[in-house]
Amino acid sequence: MDESRKSRRGVFRILFVCAGNTCRSPMATGILRKLLPEELLSRVEIDSAGVGAVSGEPALGGAVEAAAARGVDISRHVSKKLTPELVRKADLILVMERSHMDKVREMCPAKTEHVMLLTELGERPARGDGDIADPIGGTEEVYRRCYSQIEISLARGAQFIADLITAREDPSELTG
Repeated sequence: MDESRKSRRGVFRILFVCAGNTCRSPMATGILRKLLPEELLSRVEIDSAGVGAVSGEPALGGAVEAAAARGVDISRHVSKKLTPELVRKADLILVMERSHMDKVREMCPAKTEHVMLLTELGERPARGDGDIADPIGGTEEVYRRCYSQIEISLARGAQFIADLITAREDPSELTG
């Protein structure tokens, strides 16, 4: 494909949302970057924010360590507060808890169809109530379990996400 066609293809924007943007959503961002094929990474923007975040905070040590143990580096993460602009720009918004979904929908009702619970990705959603519990203040094992739950959900939904990214094609390519 020539460069002019590549440049017309839009970037697909994924936004992960949790509470403080220092544990779950940074881990999810790192995991998805590791799961997606290299050729898709140039066509996607993966970001995260927190409904109650204080902007400028680093990822918490437990999250950094749990991710590092699985080969994912989130040590340079800097938190940001969820804003209507971030929501409006996103093509897919993946939240950790139902309350985060409610907040996103309240903030930007036009994006309701773009929001889903992370555990609802894939053919076999995770068991339980669907929320991924906040590990903040937990032990190393709590952070590792949280990381695994996020990783399982993203692995189950990786093909769905890849299909959404590749669907963002130049219409002339699809018909010609």
